[in-house]
Amino acid sequence: MLKSLDKHTLAIYKNGSIKYYNQRNLKPVFLALEDFNNDFKDCYIVDRRISKASAILFAYGNAKNIITPIMTKSAQEFFNKNGINYTTNEIADSVLDKNSKIKCPLEKSVLNTDNPAEGYQILKQKVFPKGIEYEKQFYKNNMTPEMYKALDKRLDLLYMQTRQKNNNISCPRKFCDKEREQNF
Repeated sequence: MLKSLDKHTLAIYKNGSIKYYNQRNLKPVFLALEDFNNDFKDCYIVDRRISKASAILFAYGNAKNIITPIMTKSAQEFFNKNGINYTTNEIADSVLDKNSKIKCPLEKSVLNTDNPAEGYQILKQKVFPKGIEYEKQFYKNNMTPEMYKALDKRLDLLYMQTRQKNNNISCPRKFCDKEREQNF
């Protein structure tokens, strides 16, 4: 029914179709909530790993069927309290940060709440400090904001190198011709 999640972080099956997400951390869950109008009621959700933070977001979307290879104890307890069906191969004590040293800050931010609406707001502020609409523009092309920033820096460097070689060349970037000309 579902392809492997090797290349994806989240897959949602509903009414015979599957939607895949490739972003990291909680961003795919937030984007899926947007795509499904906060309604996972008739969906089967396959996530690479589930913490209490993602469990709260799935509960916020009224999810009833979750499949994951690994989840945390706190996610399992939350699913049990909220009557959410899940299938997992392994239960972990906690999610660690990317350096594998301390508990994930997103997980820590919702440990003291069992309210999906409250948890959603807490996590939304942490994951999307500039707002979800700002971030969504980057995911249209499967590029993260970090990738755009790196591309932007590279274009700036190329522009400056080209400008030094030939004073008459204009900026190749569509938004900055006039601004950059005024600054030099």
